Amino acid sequence: MRILGVQKRKRLRKIIGKKRIKNPARRIATPTLPANCVKHIWMDRVQKIQMVFIEVPKGKWDIAYYNTAFEQVGFPRMLFGYRIQDGRIQQLHILAVKDKGRIREDTELYKFPYANVSNGVVCMGGNVLPVIKDLAQLATMHQVFFAAPSSTCYYNTSRNESGIGDLRELYNRMQGQDFPEEWLASKQQTFGQYCQGL
Repeated sequence: MRILGVQKRKRLRKIIGKKRIKNPARRIATPTLPANCVKHIWMDRVQKIQMVFIEVPKGKWDIAYYNTAFEQVGFPRMLFGYRIQDGRIQQLHILAVKDKGRIREDTELYKFPYANVSNGVVCMGGNVLPVIKDLAQLATMHQVFFAAPSSTCYYNTSRNESGIGDLRELYNRMQGQDFPEEWLASKQQTFGQYCQGL
């Protein structure tokens, strides 16, 4: 209850109006979440900023490196994180995870092994991510990343343990191959620690 007004009468006080209000801290609901959603965080409820992490299983994807097409390039199991405000994806994160069990707060994270990702944050260059009307669309939004042409942006030999310094050579080698988990380079961070740093 919120007291709307108090009237003083000598030593006594009389409440002249009350209103029942909802406690906003009691109940916080998430929107309908997409398939493979691992975590949803309200970053700022007033400004409607939220972070959604989607698991993308280990697999092979057709990609473009500059003007060269590579077919069925092996990628590790990944977490795609979307920072969203008013239906716009403000930032995209990609992290690698080894292929074991459910992703939890203590799950170890690994660097995205290819290019265009710095400290987990994606550089999309001139490519624009679409506006979303429903969080359920995030279940397949990773396809936009794979369809966009990539470059050598942020690629170096510390991205993975393959020992291959040339990205074109690495993509060529990984065509039709599963990404070897022993090539993943640790971020020295758990999923919970990464979320705390957002």
